[in-house]
Amino acid sequence: MSMKKNWMSAGASAVVLLAGIGGGTAQAQTAADNTATPPVSSDTAQSDAPAASVTSQSEDDIVVTAQRRPEQLIDIPLSVAVLTPQRLEAAGIKSTMELAAVTPGLTIQTLGAFSEPLLRGVSTTISGVSNPSNIALYIDGVYVTAQDSYDFDFVDVDQIQVLKGPQGTLYGRNATGSAILVTTKRPSFEWSAKGSLSYGNFNTSRGQLYLSGPISDTVAFSAAGQFRNSDGYITNITTGNKKAGKNHRETIRGKLLFQPNDTMRFTLSADHINLREPWEVNMTFDPRYSMNYDIANRRYTRKIAMTSHLTLGRTTLS
Repeated sequence: MSMKKNWMSAGASAVVLLAGIGGGTAQAQTAADNTATPPVSSDTAQSDAPAASVTSQSEDDIVVTAQRRPEQLIDIPLSVAVLTPQRLEAAGIKSTMELAAVTPGLTIQTLGAFSEPLLRGVSTTISGVSNPSNIALYIDGVYVTAQDSYDFDFVDVDQIQVLKGPQGTLYGRNATGSAILVTTKRPSFEWSAKGSLSYGNFNTSRGQLYLSGPISDTVAFSAAGQFRNSDGYITNITTGNKKAGKNHRETIRGKLLFQPNDTMRFTLSADHINLREPWEVNMTFDPRYSMNYDIANRRYTRKIAMTSHLTLGRTTLS
């Protein structure tokens, strides 16, 4: 009789346990069905996720040129961080010096007027006019040679691609560390304009303007400009200068597009960059004395480039 009770008790416990497991499974399935995420656009995914962690749903909509031809991001065997204008604006990224804030593994260090990117620990310790970086920078397919030209503001950026790892096969010997591809907006045959103006503490003012439109049926133009001024928050107690941190940055870019047909286009672009920033030098010869000078770091960059694209069937020459 005792053995019969034990068998009955064990059977009842097994039934209860199986019922609990079954109920838990059904509840989990119901919760999963109710919390299924809807399709996400590429802009939303870029804004919510890190640059290097684009979801598979958004990768179907992102087209990159990391291998020098338009491809879906999900189809290329490379580690690429893609930054859209929407994400740059949401994160408050205004220049190349701020890219490290939204690009995992990227650091940008400066030495005077020279900017030296460092990606995944790969960089160089040599900075100078005739010493190019081993992380290549391309703007609209044109290679930027000088390290003092790496610092510039974004005025009409359409997309930024940070290719991680050696890229020497496609981007030359100075891309052993990685490559940064900056693509600006192409002139449009429809009129468009965008501008902004702001003012803040320390007499900080910012302005930006973009204008594009047609000149004829085959020629279009675009003009973009941006400026930033600030008195800064640095006071030099030795010289008495209350505006030791004063800085000024202006960037102007103009583009002219000639497109006689759907398979051929030529683009002429011209850039002007003017930067003035503080560069403090402290020299201590004796614990009792110190000389401190206010030195301004000035940089002027002017560039003219011509690019062409010719499509022959499934092949594009540029």
